[in-house]
Amino acid sequence: MRPKIPADSILRLGDFRQIFLADGISQFGTQILTLALPLVAVVSLDASPLEVGALSAAESLPYLLASVPAGVWADRVRKRPLLLATDAARAVLLLWIPVAWWAGVLTAAQLIAVAFVFGLLTVFFEVGYASYVPSLVPRDRLIDANTRLQVVQSVAQAAGPGLGGVLVQALAAPVAVLVSVGGYLWSAGCVLLVRGREPLPEHADGKPGSWRKDAAEGLRAVLGDVLLRRTSLSTACFNLFWSVGTPMIPVLLARDLDLGGGVIGLLLTFEGVGGLLGGVLAAKVARRLGHGPAIWTATLVAGAGFTLVPLVDTGWRLSLVSLGLFVSSAGMVVYNVIVVTFRQSITPDRLLGRVSAFNRLLVWSTLPLGAVLGGLLGQLLGARTTLWIAGIATTLSFLWIYYSPLRTLRDIPEDYVLGGSLTGTAPRPADGSGESAPVPDTGAAVDRTESS
Repeated sequence: MRPKIPADSILRLGDFRQIFLADGISQFGTQILTLALPLVAVVSLDASPLEVGALSAAESLPYLLASVPAGVWADRVRKRPLLLATDAARAVLLLWIPVAWWAGVLTAAQLIAVAFVFGLLTVFFEVGYASYVPSLVPRDRLIDANTRLQVVQSVAQAAGPGLGGVLVQALAAPVAVLVSVGGYLWSAGCVLLVRGREPLPEHADGKPGSWRKDAAEGLRAVLGDVLLRRTSLSTACFNLFWSVGTPMIPVLLARDLDLGGGVIGLLLTFEGVGGLLGGVLAAKVARRLGHGPAIWTATLVAGAGFTLVPLVDTGWRLSLVSLGLFVSSAGMVVYNVIVVTFRQSITPDRLLGRVSAFNRLLVWSTLPLGAVLGGLLGQLLGARTTLWIAGIATTLSFLWIYYSPLRTLRDIPEDYVLGGSLTGTAPRPADGSGESAPVPDTGAAVDRTESS
């Protein structure tokens, strides 16, 4: 039984505090690495554009290849040893870059291989991490825990690249990688200090099934449940068109409006500030509106904010890109915190790894597709028109959730099971009144055999 903790002190829970500290430093290390690795290739190794593109692909490809195996594996093992092993392995792997550079033997091919293996380890870490947090805090405090973790991530995303630039300039890119090495070692040390004894994972029939059977069970959990399916489809749709639009922002600002790099950087920093505000507000929004209304409202706000970006022009209208990204980022972070908490709350512990993995695969697989589509639309229609399309489409992605049982669902019934129906369960309505009302099952009959 997990200990009771005061309402305002989730960090007093020692084991979660260690995970929070681990995540905080490693997030900065990751953000520094996103800048340092390409600069190692370009500046230190004089890599060709093709090699730089291969490096970028090597970092992202593991998310498509390894998410499902990572989810199955995470549901079969204790999470703490998995996190320790992947943190330590990432630190040792990255250490090869400065060592090989000092020895004069580092090549672009080695860097690409390191990036690919690093990506594989990161996928296993992130899936294990997402399924470990619910075992460290009471389920009714998950939103507080996820809020703090999201705030750390937002701070790292806002400040990490700038810090990485300073370190690369002061130390040279390969040496700056050592800061990331230290971050992952710090993370491993914090995870090592987690004291709670983690039980062996439970399985549906008392023992692990085949990998194929376990993977199929995870897929059915995500696609066969109307709540998980609708949030995943909404996120996938939003991500698709977000990635259509975001590459066109610098094109519009630099080419069409002829702005300098310093001005563009200043305008785009407000995105990180919006993410911080979203992290602060997420728990309050969820408690005020209820889970379902908060999810679709946050999606609507995030998309509406993005529609301000194509209105940017010279003069005072330059501020519209900052305002739009500020509002959109705040909405996305609120959405992320609430959806992650919601998914963790309704998913049995034994399925957390696979549900997280399949959801990750579904919602992130649209990002490269969107980037390609955005480039094609930008070439044919221009940057501003492409941004209009992206803004309108991201705004409409809230409809996946609005036309579902989540539209008015304030609280999840305690006896809810994946793949079940909410009709007749009479959860508390979103207006907070004490009257009970059935939730319309607008998701229709759940097809438990649906597959991707």
